Amino acid sequence: MKDKEFSVRHTVVGHISRERLEYISDFTSENVTVENYRKFLDYKDLADILIYYPNPITRHEASFVIGELAESGHHLSVLISLLMPVIKFDESIVAKHEAVEALGKVSNPNDVVMAYRFLTKITKPGYDEGVYHLDVQATVRESMGKLERKLLK
Repeated sequence: MKDKEFSVRHTVVGHISRERLEYISDFTSENVTVENYRKFLDYKDLADILIYYPNPITRHEASFVIGELAESGHHLSVLISLLMPVIKFDESIVAKHEAVEALGKVSNPNDVVMAYRFLTKITKPGYDEGVYHLDVQATVRESMGKLERKLLK
């Protein structure tokens, strides 16, 4: 009997059906671009790539796209909130780094506050050894600086 759902190893965020994973597996880092995800209806694909895609470079590209969309003023609270479990649980430092960078690009005032609070929380030593990686923390400090400037405007 074929399993309907299974876990994805690089993250602890839920399950995905085999059919859905097969569908998103057709995407590559070359076609996970801002131009392909400007419409709200495409956000589900982008969210699933961000969380479930097997290749960390493609997950990284999904974070990059979210950051670019957020920087251009799109209201993406749901997608931005998905960056947080990537930062906390993804096994890839590359994916974590880009998710932190994406949080630093948000421009919607409510999203800026949410992103800043989360980044402040993860700067505390011992919060999570995976998050407290030196490369990730350097990006956290840069992103917090960007968000602070937006909060002070």
